[in-house]
Amino acid sequence: YQKKFQKLKGLTLTALTITNGLREEKGKLNEVQAREKELYELVMTLEERKKEHSKNYLSFLSSKEKILNHVQMLKAKKLALREQLKREQGVVFFLENPIRSFVGKKKSSKGVSFYYTKEQNIYSPGPGKVVYSGSLSTYGKLVMIDHGQDVRSVILGNLKLIKKKGDQVRSNELLAKAYKKRDQASELYFEVRKNNLHQNALAWLKNETVGKI
Repeated sequence: YQKKFQKLKGLTLTALTITNGLREEKGKLNEVQAREKELYELVMTLEERKKEHSKNYLSFLSSKEKILNHVQMLKAKKLALREQLKREQGVVFFLENPIRSFVGKKKSSKGVSFYYTKEQNIYSPGPGKVVYSGSLSTYGKLVMIDHGQDVRSVILGNLKLIKKKGDQVRSNELLAKAYKKRDQASELYFEVRKNNLHQNALAWLKNETVGKI
């Protein structure tokens, strides 16, 4: 009887150990299942976001295409307007703006004045020959370039001249340096003459440069 009791007691302890082990493993299983559920919900959320982002991206591509088409249409209109401008204003070729950075501009009947607040490099508006380079009374220093086809450009301001009379220049070649006044904006005057008649100077400048104010 004692042996049977000891054996039964051992079996009971084994059963308790197994039961506790099963309970512990069940707890771990529940934890894994809970984590699995969280991951599943996260995956579903990410899938929904992916679908939403894909929808937004397709919408963006559609909008981008419309914008690009609109830009192309505007460019075509711009070219057409420039050709019309050439015919109406007698423009035979476009010139570059001699000054790259300015804070304002003012058109007059003979030319256009650009205002700047920092010392500037002054460039040739186009290829040609310097026919005058020197002082103009009390107005400052003047550079005149003959671009051919009876077209000349005039640049006047507080300049340190680099090119001299007789020099051949390329488009965008450095002509002079423009000094600035101490406490106020300085002025650079620019005009275009055709057959010695004053032209609408802005009409002769490329739109891309005129627009940079």
